Amino acid sequence: MRKANKSLNFLLKSPFATFFFKEKRWVYFAVLLFEGLKLQAQCNPANDRVNLITFYNATNGNSWINNTNWNTPAPISTWYGITIDANGCVTEINLQRNNLTGTLPGAIGNLSQLQVLDLNGCDAFNGQLGFGC
Repeated sequence: MRKANKSLNFLLKSPFATFFFKEKRWVYFAVLLFEGLKLQAQCNPANDRVNLITFYNATNGNSWINNTNWNTPAPISTWYGITIDANGCVTEINLQRNNLTGTLPGAIGNLSQLQVLDLNGCDAFNGQLGFGC
């Protein structure tokens, strides 16, 4: 699990990611696994919930256009924009044009099964992966 987390955290914090996002002026991130690279990671749905709540708070979730079931006791599979796998682990976050602002937290890197992070739209972030519209 540490290898997967380190790989994703490295990708999120790399100068390439910062350059790519700033230059394109849009937020779209898909975790791409290069052919032959296998990440053996275990997920923990309870930890995924904690990391999603961290993401929600860091991106001003109360101000999102649609925050249905976020930061509630409801199963994360019912949270708007979240897709999980058969084990209950987050595989996708799709929150396009949802008024996200703030800081994209490192907690995203702790979602060991995350394959797609789609925040496309004119949302403004600051911090290492800061963006302006």
